[in-house]
Amino acid sequence: MSRKIILAGLLCLFITTVFAQKTTISGTVTDNDAGFELIGLSVYVKDTDIGTVTDAFGKYSLSVDQGTQEIVFSYTGYEDVIKTVEAGETPVILDVKMGEAASILDVVTVTGSLVEKKITEETVSIDVISPRFLQERNNTSLSEVVQRLPGVEVIDGQPNIRSGSGYAYGAGSRVAVLVDDQPLLSADISDVKWNFIPIENAQQVEILKGSSSVLYGSSALNGVINVRLARATETPYTYLSMYSGVYGNFKDRSQIWWGDITERPYVIGMYMAHRQKLTPNLGLVMGGNVHFLTGYLKGGDEERARFNFDLRYNPPNNDRLNYGVSGNIMYHKLGNFFIWGNDTTDHYVHIDDPIGGDRYSTFSLDPWLNYFDKANNKHTIRLRYFDVTKLRGSNENALARIGSMEYRFQRKFAKDLNLTVGTQGQYFNATSVLFERDSLGTLSGTRGVTTAIYAQLDKKFFNKLNSTFGVRWENFNIGGESIAALPVFRVGLNYPVSQTDFLRTSFGQGYRVPSLAERFIDDDITDGIHVYPNPELSPESGWTAELGYKKAIQKKNWNGYVDAAFFLMEYNDMVEFVFDLFEPAVLGFGFKSVNISRARIAGTEFSVFGEGTVAGKPSRIWTGYTYSFPGDLEADTTQTNYGTFFSNAAKAFGGIDSAEVSSILKYRSLHTARFDWETDVTNKFTIGVAANYKSFIYNVDEILEARGPWGGLVGQLVPALLRIQEFRDERFGTGDIIFDLRLGYRFSDHHRLSLITNNVLNREYTVRAGKGGPPRLYNVKYQMFF
Repeated sequence: MSRKIILAGLLCLFITTVFAQKTTISGTVTDNDAGFELIGLSVYVKDTDIGTVTDAFGKYSLSVDQGTQEIVFSYTGYEDVIKTVEAGETPVILDVKMGEAASILDVVTVTGSLVEKKITEETVSIDVISPRFLQERNNTSLSEVVQRLPGVEVIDGQPNIRSGSGYAYGAGSRVAVLVDDQPLLSADISDVKWNFIPIENAQQVEILKGSSSVLYGSSALNGVINVRLARATETPYTYLSMYSGVYGNFKDRSQIWWGDITERPYVIGMYMAHRQKLTPNLGLVMGGNVHFLTGYLKGGDEERARFNFDLRYNPPNNDRLNYGVSGNIMYHKLGNFFIWGNDTTDHYVHIDDPIGGDRYSTFSLDPWLNYFDKANNKHTIRLRYFDVTKLRGSNENALARIGSMEYRFQRKFAKDLNLTVGTQGQYFNATSVLFERDSLGTLSGTRGVTTAIYAQLDKKFFNKLNSTFGVRWENFNIGGESIAALPVFRVGLNYPVSQTDFLRTSFGQGYRVPSLAERFIDDDITDGIHVYPNPELSPESGWTAELGYKKAIQKKNWNGYVDAAFFLMEYNDMVEFVFDLFEPAVLGFGFKSVNISRARIAGTEFSVFGEGTVAGKPSRIWTGYTYSFPGDLEADTTQTNYGTFFSNAAKAFGGIDSAEVSSILKYRSLHTARFDWETDVTNKFTIGVAANYKSFIYNVDEILEARGPWGGLVGQLVPALLRIQEFRDERFGTGDIIFDLRLGYRFSDHHRLSLITNNVLNREYTVRAGKGGPPRLYNVKYQMFF
């Protein structure tokens, strides 16, 4: 009898399980403010394993048991939404709007893994610049913006993260600069076109510090700067910013090169941005910039006009597909400045006064497509055409063109596992009368092809430990010469010790193939100073290791984080831009890119970011300090021993004796610090102060200071080098701190006025040896939002 009862009970349980009544809950999830669809968002029944993710149109469908159900909507960077649903026999339509999380701790990044992660979960150091940070400062180029962050400098257009680069006259960047994951380095010089970046439409800027070649290939040896652009909104958004500024007098008035007020250096320009959903399925983003500068460096003027657009389309009859195209075009005229003049009063006048200038046309076109298959795997195809033409006239235009294609596959598995696999191909072609040619006038190495495959896994273990592992292989064929880069990999871990404490560690490898300019350029910079080619230049490689700790601060009136990192970088065949006497027989001296055997850089970085109220006033702080010791292991071979190296790094913290200067890499500051504080005095009036500090650059090429065996003779030929020697001797060991002040008044939600003064104390300094920094600059900026 009991056996029959048990069997009957099991049969009832089976029937109940199999034939339980189900109901479908479906809908669309969108952003509460902008109205765009949220793709890949998690939808699940609370406290169960029943769930799904939204598709390319933000749509979802979930089969649940009838009865009362709590449905959770969760998306990185947004506040979780929980909806209680009475599931009956009739299918339920549930559309949800989600608002972005307000805390700075919920900032989302994609650069580290190509999947969205909270900044507290990243395994590497990443800093983020918000649109507000961009709008409240009168920065007319992204290069000015990124220098506000700890450990980041830009010298003559070349970005440098944690002393990973020195001075190279702008050629051969070790930092990959991207706009929506598309690289922005030119085919010939491999330099950054900072003014081509549409910062008026930037949603946020992410700076990844350390070798990152696994995902981003050559040039990501020292890090990545990724500009993520905003998307079209259901409610039309228009932004207009007009700015103007005038330079004050130099502190040393004998340096003033202009006459009356009509010749005084000034800047004026305008930014425009517009975002709108033209139809429910078609979005448009466009923007532009017009800029005119009469530089504080005589003849260092600039003119540019730029327009960009982005079109995105979601076919109404296919909710798995979306595609679009973006484009950007710019005319640019830029004055060059290499070194100041021979006279003691010519620190802001070029040695070849009047200074020369260059004109460029720059154009990019980027079609793309995303497709989600039935298993919700994401397939992405990206194409790019990038053209930089230096307009020289008389059929001597210098052409630099890149065509590229990338396919990327991404799958989100259960239990917090993400897979990214991709392949890339790139063709580049560059021609210039400045490149070295053989006896027949033929130029080799002006074109090439690169191919690459990469893969990365991101996995969260035990619902806590975030891990990353990636690998890449890439091949280069330049001018018929095949250069196979060794496979590189990266690994990273992030463990939450508590809800507010996060410990991370990472190791990543990188490489960089020298640019065509570094290998083949053969030209005079100025009279008597030449840039020499080096066709035998080898690729450089390296790695970065980091241990970091992030402390989240979540108080009643304040939230933010404190971050500390210890880093170690090592480079093989590092390429340095060396100034020397390369043709003694004809007294031919100048610059040449050469490989040094090894370099090692170690240091620490400390930063604080936060927002809240202080004395009842809403306030925001961005501050940080970086110490880096850039050891030259070729100049001082004893430093190959780690004990000796770290001993030298500790001793150098307080300063370097002149006898020890040669043991470090050239054109690096050991200490940099950034500080920015902003307070809303009233609901309309805001005040902010910023300070940027960099320590003295101890080591430069000795011939640039008219020192060494040929120093006396070179100093007679080019007295400007003696001026560099005198200037540096007077300030040996002394760094520079530059203060900025800004005032803002908000007339309404649609109108804002800012008064900004850069270099308030009118500090006299150099941005590098032989090039003076700007004097005090008075700015006014008026912004309108519609």
